[in-house]
Amino acid sequence: MLGYTGKFKKEAVASVLQAVDKFPMPTAEGIGSAQREVLRMNTLRRASYIYTAIQRVEKELANASAHGVPNDEAVTTVNALEERYFRAHVQAAAQRILAANKVDGLQWKYGDVLGWYAVKDAKTSKDCLAADGKNFSAHVPPVIGWPGVVHMNCRCYPGKPHKRAEMLP
Repeated sequence: MLGYTGKFKKEAVASVLQAVDKFPMPTAEGIGSAQREVLRMNTLRRASYIYTAIQRVEKELANASAHGVPNDEAVTTVNALEERYFRAHVQAAAQRILAANKVDGLQWKYGDVLGWYAVKDAKTSKDCLAADGKNFSAHVPPVIGWPGVVHMNCRCYPGKPHKRAEMLP
């Protein structure tokens, strides 16, 4: 694995697992293609989060130690910080599930091809603007992901397919 040092401190692992243990992965089975894909994606992202979080906590604890911060104080500070990161991780996972539910629900209404709709304002990302007005498969996510999944707080949404519109890759 990239970046693995083999020196994960017991405190780093305990800190991350303490945060993750507060919200275990829900056991669910998606009823539609998008839900199943997002549940798989969320599981992979949880594993990635844990690995990255342990590295992040270990680095913060080492940095605190190098600056003479007592270990108990450093662990408390790092735990609080990691809990904020973990809440954001859980929020993003929930956002992806809600977006997938919309895709699956609209597939029943409009079929296997849906339209991409972006909220257009100063906050809209370039990827979302580029996808707006195009169509996508309700079964296989476009390269950028489904509407509402592209980035944190994505405001894009699926809807009725656009007539004669280009399909997103």
